[in-house]
Amino acid sequence: MKNCDTIHERLSLYLDHELQGDERTAFEAHIESCDSCASFVEKELAFLNAIRKSAPLYAASPELKTRVAEIVSGSKQPVVRPRRLKWVLPIAAAVLVLLLPVVIWRVVRQDDRPENGAPSAFA
Repeated sequence: MKNCDTIHERLSLYLDHELQGDERTAFEAHIESCDSCASFVEKELAFLNAIRKSAPLYAASPELKTRVAEIVSGSKQPVVRPRRLKWVLPIAAAVLVLLLPVVIWRVVRQDDRPENGAPSAFA
């Protein structure tokens, strides 16, 4: 390894066991010869191990795990709900907006007519 900056850049690869061969050997050789980098790697490794040992915040139920496994493996297709129900409310609202003025106009017009059916004096 050329310098300590390279160690800091490649640390996550090292901790995840992704460095191979000569690159891993050079990384480990630098850590052994540089106290600053060794301390840095040790702290990061301790942090990573603490995270790995901590329990998950939420545990998935066995049913959920089974459903996810089935979907991922392709053995069972996910349930798809029909999309036409998604359009019922917007269509009903549009019909209401279009018909409401007509209904109001008809009701108001009916109230203006005389009860005996004769035309009004203003007509």
